Amino acid sequence: MIAGMKPLTHGCRIWMTVLLAFSLPAAIEAAEPERGAESADTNETNASTYVDTVHDYLSDELVHWSSVLDESLVGVIGDANRTRESRMAALEKQRQASDRFFQTGKYLDETTHTYARLRFDLWARQREANEANVNVRLHLPLARTRHRLRIFVNDLTEDNVKDLIQANDQPDNPKVGVNYFAPEAFGIVSKYSLGFSGIYPYVRARYSTLVKKGDWIIEPVQIFEYSTRDDFAESTDFYFDTEPREGELMRFQLNRGTRSHEPGMYYGFGFSYSWIFSPHTGLRFIQSFAGDTEYVYTPEGGDEQVSYSGIYNIHTALEYRRNIWRKWLFVQVMPAVDFSRQYDYKSDFSIRFYFDMLFGNY
Repeated sequence: MIAGMKPLTHGCRIWMTVLLAFSLPAAIEAAEPERGAESADTNETNASTYVDTVHDYLSDELVHWSSVLDESLVGVIGDANRTRESRMAALEKQRQASDRFFQTGKYLDETTHTYARLRFDLWARQREANEANVNVRLHLPLARTRHRLRIFVNDLTEDNVKDLIQANDQPDNPKVGVNYFAPEAFGIVSKYSLGFSGIYPYVRARYSTLVKKGDWIIEPVQIFEYSTRDDFAESTDFYFDTEPREGELMRFQLNRGTRSHEPGMYYGFGFSYSWIFSPHTGLRFIQSFAGDTEYVYTPEGGDEQVSYSGIYNIHTALEYRRNIWRKWLFVQVMPAVDFSRQYDYKSDFSIRFYFDMLFGNY
């Protein structure tokens, strides 16, 4: 390459190839038959050199575009040079990165990190009253416990902070207590919680394990909970995760559960696809279906409760999250639409904003 010249772009390289290929026949025909033997030999040598040059150029281009095609398809059909262990390690890393970035309920329920989160929540809905709230979560290690005990404060808001000192039958009481992360045994990770939901004592046990199949990680989770207010509750979740491309996570989720004093069993199916574009920006698509074997609700415009068995809500949402101004300050925007049995499956549009201030190992 001549000094000072810029390298050819892919487009220029393609046009150069075409021009060289079509100019070859014209160059050969342009040789005059009246020239002498010496001139004919020279022309033949030049033509041979020209043919070899074009051939070498086309061969290089073939190898180049083959490499480009290979790089483009590796994210779709997989990299044959990656071992199963390296693929599983990359998938597990992506699972943790995605859950941590979007602050999913799964991450908050299983993390051992020390953190505090102050969240400002604004929620505008089409068919329900708009809401604005402040939410606090806290997770701190106790000294000299080898990091197996954690003090936690969950779902403390300006509306329910008074429930810490007085009785209240609302289901969103703040929870305060201690988490114990037991050593892994037989591939099962256990977490036990003891504390208060409002002023009501409660205990909780969470068990999970990982199963690796092909390019998938399957994680079943079983939770048992008992409180003096709500009595007994249990739930089961199955997470099916895979990494279609680097920086992306596709997840299918199945869940079911029961609660004392509530008829029937609730269940659901969810799908999400997340993209982590950088440590500061991410996007996630969510599609979920919620059902119950005996869903009790009050129809829009009605006064009496009715019972229904089947899918009672279809939820579609898009979440965009990024940090702004400082690395510990995040904003999250979530436009969504729901189709609920309560509103005869009419569209119910909403948009939600989170402003998170994170402290510690967030």
